[in-house]
Amino acid sequence: MLGIPVALLYLGFTGDEGIRDAGAPFLDDQDWQRAFHEYTENILPREMLDRRIDLGPSPVWVVSRSRPVLEVSPQVAS
Repeated sequence: MLGIPVALLYLGFTGDEGIRDAGAPFLDDQDWQRAFHEYTENILPREMLDRRIDLGPSPVWVVSRSRPVLEVSPQVAS
């Protein structure tokens, strides 16, 4: 083991109305966090998020954040 710290970031972009053909976009951070927790509820306990997890010499952080899109995606032509 190299002992290199690892951060696993799950990033949800909010407000991208251009992707409606793929499903409803995430409205805001609360909407993203709800979807993330529903998706990971049987895999990752909530108490494991946003904290240091020591796995031998390499600490790990699992982080879930959202960010508004800078530019709406172009809609796919039908």
